[in-house]
Amino acid sequence: MRRAISAANAVCLLLGLLTLATPQAGAQTGPPAAAEHQRSAQQRIASLRTRLAGHAPVSLPARTPARVTSRALKVTVRTCNASDLIVAINAVNASGGTVNLRRGCTYTLTSPDNDSNALPVIVNTVTINGNGDTIERAATAPKFRIFEVAAPADFTLNNLTVRNGYIGNLGGSVGGGIRVASGRLTTNHTRITGSIADIAGGGVYLDNSSVGRFKATTIDGNIAAGFGGGLYLESSATATLTSSSVNGNRTTAGDGGGLYLEPSATVKLTRCSVTGNTSTLAIGGGIANEGGAVIANRTRITNNTAVQGGGIFNTGGTGFTLISSPVIGNTASGSGAVGGGIYSGGPLKLNSSPVENNTATGTNARGGGIFNGGTATLRKSRVVRNRALGTGAQGGGIFNGGTVTLIASSVAANIPNQCAPPGSVPGCRRRG
Repeated sequence: MRRAISAANAVCLLLGLLTLATPQAGAQTGPPAAAEHQRSAQQRIASLRTRLAGHAPVSLPARTPARVTSRALKVTVRTCNASDLIVAINAVNASGGTVNLRRGCTYTLTSPDNDSNALPVIVNTVTINGNGDTIERAATAPKFRIFEVAAPADFTLNNLTVRNGYIGNLGGSVGGGIRVASGRLTTNHTRITGSIADIAGGGVYLDNSSVGRFKATTIDGNIAAGFGGGLYLESSATATLTSSSVNGNRTTAGDGGGLYLEPSATVKLTRCSVTGNTSTLAIGGGIANEGGAVIANRTRITNNTAVQGGGIFNTGGTGFTLISSPVIGNTASGSGAVGGGIYSGGPLKLNSSPVENNTATGTNARGGGIFNGGTATLRKSRVVRNRALGTGAQGGGIFNGGTVTLIASSVAANIPNQCAPPGSVPGCRRRG
């Protein structure tokens, strides 16, 4: 049963534990395995939808959307007790407000507050200010996520660690750390780590049309069995990451070790790193974009691993744009390995973005640096020191089954050859 508490009653309960204050006013083509994967993308997403049927976001009582006014609460939690944290969140959740946490606390949650969530579902304009605090699920606790956000919520986390959520069938198996069912999530100087989802969004899951804004945030060490080990975006969801990292996340049987985008989803990364993520058996070790739009500006995509698209897997939609964003040291390996650095079956643009030291390895591996089955334009970008390894491997630099345009760009020092098939990339030399 979801716990609800009015702001007035909260004042009484918080005496001796919490301090309340009123703020001032105003506050296409390719090897059979790759082609088959492209054709099945929509079916796999549809299958995910089917599996989620009957697991809608937590049902909440109908309410008139409230607005934060000059009377919005500010609550300071004076203890490191999880039950006091729940009381404080309920207090500000009623009409909007801010929870300030005691410095250096770890709030360990042993049971869900409501259905599949450790804490009250956020339904208003709520900010939690940590002071280097951690909110975590106890290792021996049953499965539940830490936070869920529902309309018309505008939820902000500052200077906080969210750790060890674990979501199963009760919560739709999505969003191990945080699920934004609707509304908006903003994180600043926050870490989302060590969480698990039985299907998608090990760290964070953004439902259809929801918004996530991540600044100076680390999403690391999360796991999804299916899609989006670190971050998953449903259709029309939007995420903006600034000075943030998506590192060391993985999927155990699906796609997008770091990030996964459904059709019409949008991600913009600025001064970020996407590093060391793994899609164990499938596609897009760093980022899997299946019909959405990704813009990466001054972002490093490095040392990620998958079977297809070690660093990036991109098909359909608006496509993938890289601006001053290196793709380095990624690996595609196994049967049907293609695109050590990048696999693209849709629009791809690189501007001043090197593709270096990536590897595709396996029988008939293709495209150590880039495998292209769509339309790719490289401007002031070099494709160098990439390798396609294994029996019948081709296209150490670029394997092209679509259209590639090189503008002030070079393809050099790749193994076993620069571009394949011969003559498929105008301006690419066989050796160099």
